Amino acid sequence: AIVDFGLDRRHEPVLAIGGGVLMDVVSLLSSLYKRRVPFIRIPTTFLGIVDASIGVKTGVNFGKNKNMLGTYTPPKAVYIDTAFLRTVPALHIRNGLCEIMKMALMRDNELFALLEDFGERLIETRFGHYTGGVGATMPAAELSQVWEAGQEVIRRAIHTMLEELSYNLTEQNLYRCVDFGHIWGPTVELSSSPPLPHGFAVNMDMAYCAYLSYTKGTMSWEEAQRVWDCMDRLGLPRKHPYFIDPARMHPTLMKMQKTQAGMHRVPVPLGIGQYTFRTDITADELREVCQQYGQVLIMAPDAPTRSPTASLRSGSTLAESGSAGSSPSSRLATPAAGGLGATHLVKMGARVHATGTGAEESAQQPDTLMEVIADYMRKIVKATNIDDVKTWAKQALELVAGMEPHIEASSTQVSDVARKCHDAAFAENWAELYAKGVTKKRLKKEMVTNILEGKVLNLFCRMVGARRVLEIGMFTGFATISMAEALPNDGTVITLEDEPYLMGLTKKHFQESPHGQRIRIELGDAETNLKRLKANGPEDQFDFVFIDADIQKYGVYFDTIMKRGLLKPGGVIALDNSLLKGHVYTNLKQAKEGLARTKASDLADAAAIRRFNVRVSSDPRFECVLLPIRNGLTLLRHKPQAFSPNLRASLDVPLAMFTTMPVPAAPQTQPQIQQVPTATLANNNSSTDAGATHDAIKRLYYQLLLQHAQCSYKLYPHPENPAPGESPLVCGPGAMPLLVAGMGMGVTALAGAG
Repeated sequence: AIVDFGLDRRHEPVLAIGGGVLMDVVSLLSSLYKRRVPFIRIPTTFLGIVDASIGVKTGVNFGKNKNMLGTYTPPKAVYIDTAFLRTVPALHIRNGLCEIMKMALMRDNELFALLEDFGERLIETRFGHYTGGVGATMPAAELSQVWEAGQEVIRRAIHTMLEELSYNLTEQNLYRCVDFGHIWGPTVELSSSPPLPHGFAVNMDMAYCAYLSYTKGTMSWEEAQRVWDCMDRLGLPRKHPYFIDPARMHPTLMKMQKTQAGMHRVPVPLGIGQYTFRTDITADELREVCQQYGQVLIMAPDAPTRSPTASLRSGSTLAESGSAGSSPSSRLATPAAGGLGATHLVKMGARVHATGTGAEESAQQPDTLMEVIADYMRKIVKATNIDDVKTWAKQALELVAGMEPHIEASSTQVSDVARKCHDAAFAENWAELYAKGVTKKRLKKEMVTNILEGKVLNLFCRMVGARRVLEIGMFTGFATISMAEALPNDGTVITLEDEPYLMGLTKKHFQESPHGQRIRIELGDAETNLKRLKANGPEDQFDFVFIDADIQKYGVYFDTIMKRGLLKPGGVIALDNSLLKGHVYTNLKQAKEGLARTKASDLADAAAIRRFNVRVSSDPRFECVLLPIRNGLTLLRHKPQAFSPNLRASLDVPLAMFTTMPVPAAPQTQPQIQQVPTATLANNNSSTDAGATHDAIKRLYYQLLLQHAQCSYKLYPHPENPAPGESPLVCGPGAMPLLVAGMGMGVTALAGAG
């Protein structure tokens, strides 16, 4: 059809209107014909909308191998209209939800919460577009709320996917969280008879990986159960005999190693909304995990009401599961809590290892300062003589208490203005200011950056040649002025602070400094102000970012910085409090139960920091190091090659998402795409004759091409969106596209459809 049509490969695009299979076939064909002709994707199925239309990969199956033949070729544009979902069967809505579940578990806990709250109603109402069935009895306000939630679910799923793909379009980096569910899932999909829907196979893989993560302590039993409960409520299947058969699973893992540079890289959830990679899964581990998984999940008609056996879990106890003797195999069990107590996670490259704090002492003599202190502590624990305890405790105390004063005295002294900013934290009565309502939050002197850390920040700004610095959380301004002093005359520190009192307190000190004019304070909620910052070009990006604010929002700040392109390639992010009094690697459960002075808020912050530390240390975009300075300082260097401007310029994919708002109170005024019968295009079981479908496709095309400004579409902003009246497609004068559209179970090429 393309040959007969005489397609102009430079100006005339091929329109692929249909589901994922059609778009994959058309995309591959377009990438091969005359070494590439432009093509545009218009998905009409849910899996097509949230998965197949996103990214630059094209591919078809070959034999029994999934996507064996393919290329990396971006479409000219992707047009997404969620009104197509009105006639998509519920089975296929569930199929697409599996891919959304993938991004929720890997990247977005808020997306997961939306699935929990609205998932069942989204299926029943086809994302708020279908007012038959349950939708007919649903109040108009509720249906409108479901529609809005559906738009947010799709938006978050697509944009999270694009964020993951954008820096690694051709998969040069093999650590890809979007492969979650795609390690064993594709094999299950194609080996089943009849073949499983793609999303269902992916979901079974994800359910298994959640249990695999639980056995290593990187996911709590409560989190895993929450994931499975959500899957069950949405009707996403998770049971398959393949996942209790290690003889079939292990060869799949070995096959993956052959295609991925001799190493398997299995994405697994780190709680909900974060991830890490397993590269050390053995045949023995698979065998035992499959046995446990089969007993607990596959063979049981109902989900267990308590945590199953923890024999595989690094350092878990039978007591934790609530039933002594419930484990069929306890040979690996050792005392701990939640898989993290007496054992803790140590990140090495992309591997998560469990190391016991009670390991046998090395015959080697202690060498470093921390080793000497630890040696004294071991002696104290084992001591039987109180005099020995006092002696060793005194020696350990001298080492610990004298370290920071000695380091500060041995370093270059800070400026007088910087010292005033530092000392201001100790001069104020923060409790009284809070009681009088002067400050919105309960501040305390311990929040100030210490002298050593201020010097380190100053030095790092000089080392990276920083000109623009972003600070999230200013407090009394010591870190702010320390970084400002390291900048050139045209440098700028933008600091985000939400306490008006602190703005007045620091302003007088900044005015005393010749470097104070480089500081710009943005008052207000840090998250809101961060979203207002724009990077229109390299000159607006930041060379150095220092985050010292709400620990629970570190992930939000980090994601916003990266989503908005605020960090320059090669730039550095520094995060304070990444050790948080040691709670991030010690036994949190014992601390909570045994140490009255350990606050619940500290434990919650420690859990958040621990998840964040593991997440960023496995992020392929960054080089990461955690330094034991003050309360822990994490440095993240953005790899320059991760965001090559040339790569982005040549491979960016325009994405326009549009939809119509339903009017649920009047079924006869169901949302239409103006005169286009979307049911004809979206329903694979339609028996409509070809002539009517041809007319529908032509009308749809003309709306896209000629009536863009008059449509009732809601357009999500994109810099390449055309102005009203302009063509949204890139065509030469007089050029017409070739339309390829789904027709029942087949494909029809409509040459000269215009």
